[in-house]
Amino acid sequence: MYYKELTPLKALAPYVKCIWVLEDKKTEGLRPLEKVLPDACPELIIHYGDQFRIKTKTGNIKTQPKSFVFGPLTKYIEIGPRGESGIIAVRFYPGGLSAFSRVPVKSIANTYVSLTSFFGPAAATIEKEICGANTLAERKTLVEKLLLS
Repeated sequence: MYYKELTPLKALAPYVKCIWVLEDKKTEGLRPLEKVLPDACPELIIHYGDQFRIKTKTGNIKTQPKSFVFGPLTKYIEIGPRGESGIIAVRFYPGGLSAFSRVPVKSIANTYVSLTSFFGPAAATIEKEICGANTLAERKTLVEKLLLS
C-alpha cells in the first residue's frame, strides 16, 4: 500500500489542508470495512482505481461513485476497497470548501454529492483526465486545475 500527502499550490493553501493519494495493488477478495473517524474536513475524492464500498445508514453496502465531494463528518463511516485502489483526494480545512462552491457545506455533512453537482460540468472532464493520467504529478496538477477554475 502506498499513501502520500502532498502540499497544494500556494494559491490553494488557505483552503486545502493537503492533497493525498492512496494506491494498493491488492485485488484478492473483498477486505473488511474500516472506520473513518469524524473530523470537520470535507474531502474531494476521485477514484482512478476500483471504487470503494461504503456502509449506508441502513446497513447496506454500496459502491461509492467514481468521484464525489464528501461533507464534514460528525460520526464515523465504514468504507473498504473492492479491488485495486487508486485515489487522489483533496482534504479541505474546515470552512475551506465554501470558497469553491455555492452549495452550503453544512447541507452535505455526513454524506456525499457528485463532483459535477458540486463543481459543475467541467469536473467530468477533469475526472476522465485524472483516470487517464499516468503519474501522480499529472493527477495533482489536474485536481489543482479543477479547484483553480
